[in-house]
Amino acid sequence: MTGLITQNKSYNYNKEFYGNTETQDKLNDPEFDSILGNTLQHEGGFTVDVGGPTNQGITQKSYDSYITKHGINGKSVKELKPEEVGKFYYDEFYTAPKLNTIPYQSVKGILFDYAVNSGSSRAVKDLQKEVGVEVDGSLGPKTLSAVDKYVKQYGETFLAHQILNRRANYMITLSHKNPDKYSKYLQGWLNRISNLKEQYQLNQ
Repeated sequence: MTGLITQNKSYNYNKEFYGNTETQDKLNDPEFDSILGNTLQHEGGFTVDVGGPTNQGITQKSYDSYITKHGINGKSVKELKPEEVGKFYYDEFYTAPKLNTIPYQSVKGILFDYAVNSGSSRAVKDLQKEVGVEVDGSLGPKTLSAVDKYVKQYGETFLAHQILNRRANYMITLSHKNPDKYSKYLQGWLNRISNLKEQYQLNQ
């Protein structure tokens, strides 16, 4: 069984933490390993910032909410093991918003990173705007069908590019609306978008 792959390291999933074999098998997802590895390259280690204690992009507040929902014993995000980081992201930003149902790796990965950075609803809404369906932030059969149709007409790479463009526009707008709060983050956000193009080979 493969484990969480991040930054060229491979981790075996912790059976005690994940529970039964069925749950472990669901997490044996090489596509997710690759997607998470790309995103974690943009997330730092433990720090305390405006969002409170944060480790690898996971705030203590969001992790406390997660463990309460899933009945897991509480702990500091500073103490998170790689497999716990993977489980959190798999549950909260991959399967919960149903990004795992998208059959296109680059689109799925771009949306996952967007969701981690700005929220799942925002990421899915921009996808829906691009493919021309009702914008409700919920990824269902109609959106998936529209994605298939879009990709057949324009290609997977074009869709991934357009989502990144929409994300960049959102970041720029956010910075202009509230420069005191967000302008200092804008260049970092745009650099992240540029790096994603390289990671998903969208510049070729």
